[in-house]
Amino acid sequence: GGPDAVRSLQSAGDEVPAVGTILERVQIDHTVIDVIVVDERERRPIGRPYLTVAIDVYSRCIIGMVVTLEAPSAVSVGLCLAHAGTDKRPWLEGLGVEAGWPMSGKPRLLYLDNASEFKSEALRRGCDQHGIELAYRPLGRPHYGGIVERVIGTAMKQIHELPGTTFSNPGERGRYDSDREAALTLRELEKWMALAVTNYHGTTHGTLGQTPAGRWAEGVAATGLPPVATNPTAFLVDFLPVVRRTLTRTGFVID
Repeated sequence: GGPDAVRSLQSAGDEVPAVGTILERVQIDHTVIDVIVVDERERRPIGRPYLTVAIDVYSRCIIGMVVTLEAPSAVSVGLCLAHAGTDKRPWLEGLGVEAGWPMSGKPRLLYLDNASEFKSEALRRGCDQHGIELAYRPLGRPHYGGIVERVIGTAMKQIHELPGTTFSNPGERGRYDSDREAALTLRELEKWMALAVTNYHGTTHGTLGQTPAGRWAEGVAATGLPPVATNPTAFLVDFLPVVRRTLTRTGFVID
């Protein structure tokens, strides 16, 4: 079966890095969501969206989340970091969600896989400007990103209860018509996920033995409130892609 088949039979090996406080290490990853969404006008199926999520390793709190129809890119990473680094109350109010999500702040270190969007000039430039370190998983070692992978896996199991789910594979889906059953718009899915995250923060975590929210509160009590971006738009722009042009005597060309 090859290395993928044997990996689950092997010990992960290596020591788990010690993390002493909140935002010391944050993992980010993407996945395609196992549900088909509909457009807001005619409520017809338009495809499966993508989720980009950032999780704080110390507290296991989700500090940033983006749901979009665009494939993962440097823009997705920038939007997720902007969501992580700014106050979430205006965003929650816009969704109509009456729940607390106080976990925000600038990460000290981002731990990422080796996808091209995580090695973009935009991400490196933004991290340099805001004093954020970048570190990458060893190639071929997916368990190094196990914390964010696990929370994504748990989220997808809950997604399978929504109308229009595609399940994990065709065998699991059976005769369920995902297109015909699809009912949620992208915004409605985003609202559902915001509620799911705030509920998760108040649920006891098996590894921690306490709630992620409780662990975050301990971190805040020990080190104080983490710094957040005061200007969300400017913070986002720092992480957006750059396209370089050549300036000549006749000007420069776009497209």
